[in-house]
Order: sequence, then structure tokens, then C-alpha cells
Amino acid sequence: MTVLPTGCIVPLVTPMLSPGELDLAGLDRLIRNVTDAGAAGVLVAGPVGEGPLLAPADRRAVTIAAKETGGPVLVGASGATLDELHADVARVASAGADAVVVLAPGAVPLSGEELAALHLEVADRAGVPTLLAHEPRTTTCLVAAEALTRLAAHDRILGVVDLGTEADQRQAFLAAAAPGFAVLAADTRTLLDALRAGVTGVVSGIANLRAAQVVELVKSVQDGDDAAATSLHASLVACEDGLRGSGRSLPAAIKAALQLEGLLDERWCVPPLDSVPPNRLDRIRTALLR
Repeated sequence: MTVLPTGCIVPLVTPMLSPGELDLAGLDRLIRNVTDAGAAGVLVAGPVGEGPLLAPADRRAVTIAAKETGGPVLVGASGATLDELHADVARVASAGADAVVVLAPGAVPLSGEELAALHLEVADRAGVPTLLAHEPRTTTCLVAAEALTRLAAHDRILGVVDLGTEADQRQAFLAAAAPGFAVLAADTRTLLDALRAGVTGVVSGIANLRAAQVVELVKSVQDGDDAAATSLHASLVACEDGLRGSGRSLPAAIKAALQLEGLLDERWCVPPLDSVPPNRLDRIRTALLR
């Protein structure tokens, strides 16, 4: 990937035929569906794709399958240790990832400086462009401006996927963003504020189901059509809130919705995540009406 990721990047769920078997044909359908809806690219094996729960070989397999479908492919890389993280970045890069979204080990929260040092080291050794995934649960504080400046200046770091909701941290990312550094927002509830603030693009899980609406939301903000943007955003938030009301994880709820819409054969999740049971599917059906 030689250009910045912009617009709607869909963080795909990972289809499963059973708790231990990938559904690569289903992944192909999902990619074609969101591409037809106007998505600028996809992210596989990210948090919504249960990436850290997948076996390393499965992260490689979904990378290869996504690249065969075409279009820009970002891939989440993860590991319990720094050495495992380096190995996973190399693994998905060799499988064809256009860029790697680096998910820092989360068992021990890192300071902002420690998090920046990790991403700089990974970028130094990576053979492809990287983006840092900012997950508030893995850090003890905001990433300092000086550290952000060093991250943004690295020639192999394309940008940041902000998984948080804090406006102050998002503004710090935007303030540090030099030309060539993308800021992508992931949280659906704060998506409209993020777009108005100037983020480069969005990586929202609801785009698995509503890619065309997310694409239109981005365009509406760019065009200054506040009424349309507000209406679209409210609809997306209502749908996601309904999905979360199923009592299962967001990836599980999205998979159930995709199955109901005929895009997936099964709704299995990667263990230990539970899939949506039959007696809660009516909640998913109701969410899809919002």
C-alpha cells in the first residue's frame, strides 16, 4: 500500500464453519459485498475479526484469501510477547498484507512512551507499512505529543487506528498527523464527531452490515451536509446498539446478522467467544430494522 488508507475501511468479522474451521468462501462473499458498497478496503484479523484469538496459521490464511479477492487489505498482527508480535507481522506480511495493523500485547498495560517504543521497534523491523492500533485498555495514559511526533515521522508507519472514544486522544493524533499519517476512527458512537474533527477515514465494525451507509456518512461530512450526516450516524448507532443488546460480543452479533441476511452460512465465533443462541436471534432481527 503506497497511499494512505482513507474513507471506509471495513474491519471484517472472520467467518467460521465451526469453532475451529475458517469459512474462506464466506470471507470472499463479505469482501465482495462491502467492495460493491463502495468500501475503500478491508481489515482482516483485527479486533472485530477476533484476530488475537485466531491461530497464527489462520491469520495467515485469511490474509491470503483476502488478497485473492483483490483491493487494499490491512491485516491485524498480534502476539502475547514482543517476539511473537514481530513473528506475526512477518507472517502476515509474507502472505501479502498491504499494511499491518499492530495490536500491542494487552496483558500488561503500557505507558504512552512504552507503547510508542513498541510501535517504533515493530516498524523498524517490519517489511511492510504499519499502523498502530490504539486500544485504551492496553495503555495507562494518553500517548504524549513528542512520542506521537516520532511515530508520525517514521517512514514505515502509515497512521493509527483509534479504537478509543476519548476526544482528547483523537485530537492529539490529529495534531501530530503530518502529511502521510492517517488517523482512522473505529468507535461507531463517536464516529460523526471524529469525522467532523478531520479523521482520515473510518474502521467501524457496523460497516460489515451497513458499508454503503458508512460510505455515505463519510461523503456527507466531506460535503458539509450536516442533516444527512446526522441522520445516517443515528441510524448506524441505533443498529449497533441493537446488536449489542443481544448479550453477546459485537463480532458474534454481526455474524448472526450476516447469517440472517444470507451472507454467511454459519455464525460460529472463535473460542472462547460464544455465538448468538437461537433464542436471541429475534433481537438481531430487530436491530437490523433500525
